Amino acid sequence: MFNIEYSDFDEYKLVKLVNEKTGEYFSFLPNQGATINQLALKGKDGRIHELVDPSFDFERRLQERLEIFKGSKLFPFPNRINSGNYVFAEEVYQLPINYPEEGHAIHGLVLESRFTILEEKIEKGSVAATIQYKYDREFDGYPFKFDLNVTFSLSTSGFRCKTEVWNKDNVDIPVGDGWHPYFKTGIKVDDLWLSLPSHAIVEVDSKKIPTGKLIYNNQFDELTKIEKRSLDTCFKLSSNRDDVVINLVDKSKNLKICIWLESGSDKYQYVQIYIRPDREAIAIEPMTCVPNAFNNKHGLIVIPPGKQMDFNWGISLSDFLPH
Repeated sequence: MFNIEYSDFDEYKLVKLVNEKTGEYFSFLPNQGATINQLALKGKDGRIHELVDPSFDFERRLQERLEIFKGSKLFPFPNRINSGNYVFAEEVYQLPINYPEEGHAIHGLVLESRFTILEEKIEKGSVAATIQYKYDREFDGYPFKFDLNVTFSLSTSGFRCKTEVWNKDNVDIPVGDGWHPYFKTGIKVDDLWLSLPSHAIVEVDSKKIPTGKLIYNNQFDELTKIEKRSLDTCFKLSSNRDDVVINLVDKSKNLKICIWLESGSDKYQYVQIYIRPDREAIAIEPMTCVPNAFNNKHGLIVIPPGKQMDFNWGISLSDFLPH
């Protein structure tokens, strides 16, 4: 019923998890920083719906800076570090400025890293692949050692992603985790509806760096049509449960994409929502911390030597049933 397929595109590899019975699939790029490439799930209408904007057009990714982070794994920090500069344990560090348009270090250090496949598991109701990257102080601005494991799985209940990080150093290490998938259903973002459990957004300055203030905002507390809103916004998630759910709805196709996040302390406490200028897709980015967390410490996770942390999120598809 489930299977794993492999393809090579020049130096790039594509791994595809497939439900052969339903036609559902998920693919990723282990040689390109564990980048999420495709996700297609079956709706109640019996059709397969592509839900993630593919990442594999590498020529376009290199030509268009806004495309280069599509589907990326964001580690050891999501979003921005102001001017790439931070202080940790009374030491000053300088990260590479990989987004010169803004003058910041952005979206971590593993974008182009090559992960190796550790384990593949095919069972009656699911298929999974675990990949690993061993970081050994490759960048002077982050002189710490860690092992990073990512497990992607596809089952009868949808898609799931688990990140595990081990501190392999003899000192504490600062980390933040995130992902950068773009969602689409084939219509303009303007005509999609969004809900998320948040009553506050993170205020940022002209450089997109947090000011330290949270602004009350409940615009998506109920399912709300996106319309012409321009969003590049970090929302603080609010919930009394361990998991939170973000809903993205296409009423024209009777589809509800449910993005669930393991939330709470040292988990995905924030989500960045970003709409591209072409308004063909919307990024919904799970994040454990706010932008510039290496400096402001909001949501920053510090892992002691020899310890491990994990972060989980996933996606399912259902009908939209209006009340």
